[in-house]
Amino acid sequence: MTDLITTLEQQEQELAFDAFDHADAWRLGSRITAIAQESGHKVGIDIRRPGLILFRAALPGITPDQAVGWLGADYAVTGGAFPIRVRGVGVVAAATASGLSSMEDHDLIVTGIRAHLAEAGK
Repeated sequence: MTDLITTLEQQEQELAFDAFDHADAWRLGSRITAIAQESGHKVGIDIRRPGLILFRAALPGITPDQAVGWLGADYAVTGGAFPIRVRGVGVVAAATASGLSSMEDHDLIVTGIRAHLAEAGK
């Protein structure tokens, strides 16, 4: 468990953005969606700020119970989300995937963020 916490903390520090706006949310969400489609995953993808949905996709095969987590009314002790952190600002949004195991959802989001930042030269 300690190794997992260390890994998650390292990911949060490594995968920070210089800025994050609506266009970034669209590009990141589209990238995560493309990765999911290429892998044949039946997932829902959501990027949001408090009170504002920045991106949402529901791939073929998603079930209604997967979308329930997007409503934000309940909390679950599972993975599948990752904070969008801007250097010098803090957490400004969260990206979430739902449909795989908790760790696979998390890894999908991390893979998308890593690819997005690499393309941006960060």
